[in-house]
Amino acid sequence: MIHPLLVIMIVLFRIAEPEPHQILSEDYHFLVTDGIIKKLRQRNDTLFEIQCYPDWSCVEKPVHQYRIIRIETAAPITVLYLESLDSITLSTDPYPANRFSLLAINKSDSNKIGYLDLNRGFTRADIDTMRLDPLSLKDKFFFSWYGNRYLKVLSVNRKMKTKEDAQSILDLVKSGRFKTLIDQYQKTAPSDLYGSGLTAELFTRACIEKKIDPVGAGILFNRLSVGE
Repeated sequence: MIHPLLVIMIVLFRIAEPEPHQILSEDYHFLVTDGIIKKLRQRNDTLFEIQCYPDWSCVEKPVHQYRIIRIETAAPITVLYLESLDSITLSTDPYPANRFSLLAINKSDSNKIGYLDLNRGFTRADIDTMRLDPLSLKDKFFFSWYGNRYLKVLSVNRKMKTKEDAQSILDLVKSGRFKTLIDQYQKTAPSDLYGSGLTAELFTRACIEKKIDPVGAGILFNRLSVGE
């Protein structure tokens, strides 16, 4: 029989445990134009970035893993202070001291989250003394990561099938429809190798506006554009 005092101690210990920073209510996805799907998933105090494909098969091992150290929220924006859990292979220092970073999440849209990778290369001491006001980011550009439920809604849209479909997407992107968004991107200057993230952002938005299923549409667009 368990002693009553032990039961009380267990209960008190559980109450004292900090609640995990539950930021994501579901998985969210960034659609890359080559067909790759980046999935962001939260499990307790850990974020996982997982690589998936248009058929929704995924690579078993996450591409990146982060531990959430703390958060600062001013709705709808949350700043996450993160520790990378990825080890650097073939290194004498697999977990370098500067493995800490900041990530901002914007939850102003129920169908998606805004994702803005802020600064990297911090130490734990840096992170412990930092304070960033989330509202200072309200006018920044955020990449769109779409929720599971919304992508299921979009999946009933027609698939990209013709050269006319591909041309309609290209025309919309070139039309100036997204000029304000592009200006915001340029002012924010997010980390984005060769502008590939912006290209994917505009392409996905154009597909949604044209009522075309955006998942895998980039592969079809490339095939149609080269006349396959």
